[in-house]
Amino acid sequence: MSNYSGAKRKHENRSGLTRGLRRSCLALLVFVFLPGALGSAFAQDAVEGIDNGNYHYQGSFEFGYRFVNPNGSQAIYDTFVDDRQGPRLLEQTLNMHSLNHQGGLFHDLFLSSFGGGGDPENVGRMRLSKNKWYNFNATVRRDRNFFDYNNLANPLNPANPYVQVNSSPHAFETVRRMDDYNLTLLPQSAVRIRLGYTRNNTVGPAFSTDHQGTDSLLLQSTRNLLNGYQIGVDFRVLPRTSISYDQFLQYYKGDSSWNDQNFIFQAANGTPIDPGIAYNTPAGQPCAAPVPNAATTPPIINPACNAFLSYGRWAPVRVSYPTEQLTLQSHYFRKLDLSARVSYSSSDSNIASWYEDFAGLATRTRERA
Repeated sequence: MSNYSGAKRKHENRSGLTRGLRRSCLALLVFVFLPGALGSAFAQDAVEGIDNGNYHYQGSFEFGYRFVNPNGSQAIYDTFVDDRQGPRLLEQTLNMHSLNHQGGLFHDLFLSSFGGGGDPENVGRMRLSKNKWYNFNATVRRDRNFFDYNNLANPLNPANPYVQVNSSPHAFETVRRMDDYNLTLLPQSAVRIRLGYTRNNTVGPAFSTDHQGTDSLLLQSTRNLLNGYQIGVDFRVLPRTSISYDQFLQYYKGDSSWNDQNFIFQAANGTPIDPGIAYNTPAGQPCAAPVPNAATTPPIINPACNAFLSYGRWAPVRVSYPTEQLTLQSHYFRKLDLSARVSYSSSDSNIASWYEDFAGLATRTRERA
């Protein structure tokens, strides 16, 4: 299939989705939550909030229920929309501000979130600070990624009558969780310290193919993790001048694996075999000629030709790339703005144990492995 044809099909699917693939209706119920000792009456003015003790409170909750009635291809709907039916916490905010900067643990607190209850994207944010002591920011995100566009890298065009693959051979349903935490100590002092941590984790099942002859369908267990650390110091000893030093440490772990689990036929000698998912008999797929009296279904399978007997791959990747950075920003001289940055980074990538087991025929080289 040409790129133009694939793009055209994708455009047609998007258009079909827009025209009538789904109908979704959302009923919203809006509530305003303004706590005062968590038991006071609601303020008459939701915008201004209320005062209670040492804090001023403002907040809101927005609840709703999502009704979904998709029509047409469920796989395309899940790929491009993926909204599910059910109750939702659509949006939430809470703002607390100390009236006289005499709060205990904090002077200002802000919380917000959306997508709670089952939406594909969920985000939560928090800002916490205490005057002259610290500023803390946190963001937690979760994305559910579903893909099942059946025309992408699918050799079943048209489909064969023996092995039915009703989803894309490269479909996936993964979840990515992203966390960011940043802390600044003594933010108003001449010397301040910054600490940061970020985590990006992707897990979930997926499919892939080994493009040897008849395209074996592989189960891919996706596991990718990135941990990042930051420590920085700002020096503001001169007027209108800041000198910063930062150390970044990034560590990546790739632990995805691939396995063939489609040994759905047996040869005459009882050997489990995977015939692959591409059938083109004139081109010798899966075999150039049928095997006489072979106890297989369909009878064209020949394990001595190019059927898969086994396939597995595991390659744990470890990557680290520390970075040092020195930054200067100055407006010491009234008519001169100065900004400079120098950084140094090195990277190391290691695969401690590459494992790949393949039993079959590589049709490009006619090599049996």
